[in-house]
Amino acid sequence: MKRLIALVLLFALALAQGLEAFWKAVEVPGGVCADGSPYRFYVSPGDPRKVVVDFQGGGACWDQATCGPESRTYRKRVDVQELYLAQGIYNRMSVANPFFGWTHVFVPYCTGDLHVGRATVDYGGFKVHHQGARNAQAALEYVFRNHTNPERVFVTGCSAGAYGAVLWADKILATYKNAQIAVCGDAGFDAPEILDDGDPECAEVGTWIDGAASDGFNQGQRTHAAGTGTNTATWT
Repeated sequence: MKRLIALVLLFALALAQGLEAFWKAVEVPGGVCADGSPYRFYVSPGDPRKVVVDFQGGGACWDQATCGPESRTYRKRVDVQELYLAQGIYNRMSVANPFFGWTHVFVPYCTGDLHVGRATVDYGGFKVHHQGARNAQAALEYVFRNHTNPERVFVTGCSAGAYGAVLWADKILATYKNAQIAVCGDAGFDAPEILDDGDPECAEVGTWIDGAASDGFNQGQRTHAAGTGTNTATWT
């Protein structure tokens, strides 16, 4: 009970102070969420030589039933409740945070496509903007511009964010060849299995990635999963 009260008070304090006290919103020109609303990511400044790249989780959708307006299987617009709650690695004031003092880049997830989509799909009368790849790439380009030579980088995500962390890791590894980089995808299935376009049960996932990009994407994520570190994904 005491813990619940403390969480409520912390949440209320964060709301009163606003995210601006710890997190800067970065608008993405042309960035879009599933419902067409604008996309943005968040940065909490810290040591420029130590950077957390954090992909948010939050379900997925792939057909009329799962992508429908009333569906609760995915986020449809930017929702950053983790930052308001300020627990664990989001508690920017706690020395118990293992990334205390690091720069933290939070990549919201609102496209239902595991951070890899590049398509807008009509699901029988309503459209869903699966543009997670474009949004994630904008966030990474910001990181690369503003942190040209970091010493340590931690790439992470939970659930759907785990796929974002694993599948974008090659681009980060290729950019920061001299940095110490760790990748932690928490609570995600094996990426080659769930995204394999040869699996009939996953056929609908192909709608996220339009045209010729899909073959390059699948090859790229299989290469990374094999541990070669080769950046062959043409979808970036």
